Amino acid sequence: AVRVTTLAQTDKQKEAARRERVAERAAALLSEASLPPRMAIYERTIGQKKRLLQRHNQENADRNVDATMANIVHRVPNFQRLQTAFQNELDKAKKCRQPTTPVEFRFTTQGHAIRRSSVETAIDVSSKRVIRYKRDPPAAVTKKAEQAAAFVKERLEYQKQQQIDREAEAQRVDEERQQQWQKRIRPLLVDNRMELETRRNEQIRERKRIDKEMAYESERRLEEMKSRVDQRPLLLETATASPQMKLAARRKALICVRDSLVNAGIKDYKRFFDKEELDDLEIVDL
Repeated sequence: AVRVTTLAQTDKQKEAARRERVAERAAALLSEASLPPRMAIYERTIGQKKRLLQRHNQENADRNVDATMANIVHRVPNFQRLQTAFQNELDKAKKCRQPTTPVEFRFTTQGHAIRRSSVETAIDVSSKRVIRYKRDPPAAVTKKAEQAAAFVKERLEYQKQQQIDREAEAQRVDEERQQQWQKRIRPLLVDNRMELETRRNEQIRERKRIDKEMAYESERRLEEMKSRVDQRPLLLETATASPQMKLAARRKALICVRDSLVNAGIKDYKRFFDKEELDDLEIVDL
């Protein structure tokens, strides 16, 4: 017999070989790799817990279920005791129930009588209903509840009175302490009220005098400023400038213009000035 390897079998063999190589490489990397200390401890602890949990589950699965069911205790209630307690409650309710009195029912009563014609003036007395007074309804609050409320009320009143007494005692102690301090300090006190009043009046007068001087000084400065402004010449007035100052300013301006022309490369700058200006430039050069 001749074995023929098909293409599918070849591919399957290659895939199996590839998986083996991948698994070997992964195992080698895992064996060579090392986790940080905390991660390694965490992995080791989690793995140990998983193994313990698997072992515990296996033991529970192998344990006999019948043995576990046998340990369950079924508590049966005491029906006789429950019935006796229920009957006692009924008897107690019967004893505590208040008796009732039946009332005769009639259509006509003394308060609401049937209207009759003027002919029938006689009224049957036996048809009148006897008005009976109903007994007062039982109190909603029992004596035990009233006793508890009275006890709480007395307790609150006692606490309130204690608080009032403590406050009064504290006030009395404070007053006594103040009296003692006054007795100790009174001999050391000096009556300097007149001196303080005199000093205060002097300070007030001095303050008023300073305020007046400051006001007068500010008014004087304002007057001086106003006088200077009034005496200041207008912008168009040039009478204050002397002829020498005007001539010096004119010559300075001519020099600036000449220097600008020379710097611009114009050699024949004299043709830009008239005779008088050239004379002034020559005087400056001399």
